[in-house]
Amino acid sequence: MPKYVLLKNGTLLVHDDSDHVTPTTSDLLVTGNKMFRIALSVDPPEECEVVETAPASSLVPALSTANSTLSAEHKLGRIREVYLATLVVFDGMSPQMLGAAQEDPVRAIVVHSSPGDVEMVVVDGKVTK
Repeated sequence: MPKYVLLKNGTLLVHDDSDHVTPTTSDLLVTGNKMFRIALSVDPPEECEVVETAPASSLVPALSTANSTLSAEHKLGRIREVYLATLVVFDGMSPQMLGAAQEDPVRAIVVHSSPGDVEMVVVDGKVTK
């Protein structure tokens, strides 16, 4: 099993310091079950699985899991370094999300997405779908 997973070129829905969600095109490097580095371009380290996400894909934090609740102490529910790497990747090019995802990825996911739009699921740093 690789030590790192690198998700390349996705639109990350990142919380800024004022707790606003800002769509940001970046790479996301995961190690173990934590988000390790978020940057415009991340070079893959040794023992790294590289996953190329489509440019219109949106990576969003999972808000809860079966065994945890949403709170800051669990480091879940935000895309930030050192937070748990539990994410859902949505296809922004699907027919129902195509127009909306480019304008407002958050609204597109909430209003237009369906289970068929889920491209990938990462739970505790492991790609499960």
